[in-house]
Amino acid sequence: MVSGAYGVVAGALALRLVVVLNHWGMVNALTPSLDFAVAFISGVVAALYGNLGYIGIVLETTRREELARNAELAREQEHRAQTELRVREQAALLEERGRLLAAREEMLATLAHEVRQPLNNASAALQSASQALGQDRDDRERAAERLQRAKAVLGQVTSALDNTLTDAVLLGGSTPLALQDVDVDMLVSLAVADIDAGSRHRVVRERQADTRTATMNPGLMRLALRNLIANALAYGPADANVIVRVSDSDDPLALVIDVTDQGAGIAPELMPRLFERGARGAHAHNPRGHGLGLHIVRRVMEMHGGVVEVHPELPRGLTMRLVIPQSFPG
Repeated sequence: MVSGAYGVVAGALALRLVVVLNHWGMVNALTPSLDFAVAFISGVVAALYGNLGYIGIVLETTRREELARNAELAREQEHRAQTELRVREQAALLEERGRLLAAREEMLATLAHEVRQPLNNASAALQSASQALGQDRDDRERAAERLQRAKAVLGQVTSALDNTLTDAVLLGGSTPLALQDVDVDMLVSLAVADIDAGSRHRVVRERQADTRTATMNPGLMRLALRNLIANALAYGPADANVIVRVSDSDDPLALVIDVTDQGAGIAPELMPRLFERGARGAHAHNPRGHGLGLHIVRRVMEMHGGVVEVHPELPRGLTMRLVIPQSFPG
């Protein structure tokens, strides 16, 4: 537009020059006329467009500088946001590492506590039994009792090691769970065999399922079932049976294992944190322990996509139910 305006001015001035030259000899050669008016008006328009063009150039330059500053500011903000994100990620990683280290230290401390005293007791029982061997019949019988006591203590140590190491290593890892078809009756038999020999006679098995095999991780499920049976034996009366019942579920499609005791149930104040690490009730038959058993049961069921349920029985007793799904997403 500015170029066009100046072109009109140039044409008008050229026309004015031609007119003046053609009438130079006349007195009114420089008198304003139509060509003069055209040149004047076009000059005014050109000046106006020139000023507008200058203003436009200034505004465009300002706009480009503003866009450049905004782009630079956006880059700085993005860089700052990325830096803050990396800092938060590193802080979260450090926090997670600290939590894992604290958990490992707790597990090692628990492991040391769980193993040291029982091993000392077992060692003392074995030493006493060895001194009684080779003497009269009564001494041999006492030695057999001490050996049995030492065996029971070593069984407690093994159970504590299983729970502690499982919680510290396997359940905290990211390795996918290895599943396989497991004979259900064999699983129950192995879990019962892990119980102290003096208490196995109290475990009564019931089968209400046609299923012979089920998909699961045999080691973890054996540990979970053993923990439930051991708890039921410990919290129930010393002369009361514990029922292990196997059944099926169609909705959802699952294997169900119930462990029912005849104890006093769970205290209401303990129920909200029943499956947390460290939660444990008070009972006379098993004063030791650090509350890992039910915590591990819940984690094992979560890893299988299942649940552990608590069902109070009337007039007394408690049923802990394992629901093990048998359909897993591909």
